[in-house]
Amino acid sequence: VAKLEGSIGDVTDTLEVVKRRTDKLDLIKEQLRDYVTEALSANRDVMKKAVKGELTICKATLGNGMLASTPKHPRMDVPKSKKFKGTRSARYVDNFL
Repeated sequence: VAKLEGSIGDVTDTLEVVKRRTDKLDLIKEQLRDYVTEALSANRDVMKKAVKGELTICKATLGNGMLASTPKHPRMDVPKSKKFKGTRSARYVDNFL
C-alpha cells in the first residue's frame, strides 16, 4: 500500500508538470494565432491598396476612352484592272471608275 501511495504521488507530480506544459503550449498557440492573424491582416491591407490603385488606373483609362473599342469595318472587294498591254479604250476606263 505504501508503494502504491508513492507511485500515485509520482503520477500526481508528473500530471502537474504535464498540465503546466500544456498550459504553456496553449498560450503559445494563442500567440501564434494572433501573430498569423495580424500578418494576414497586414498582407490583406497591402493587397487592397494595390488593387485600389490598379482599379483607379483602369477607371481613368476607361474615362479617357483609351480602351473604347472601334468597330471593325468589313473588307471590301475592290475591282482590279487588268494589266496594261499598251492601249486601252476610254470606255473601259470610264466603266472601271
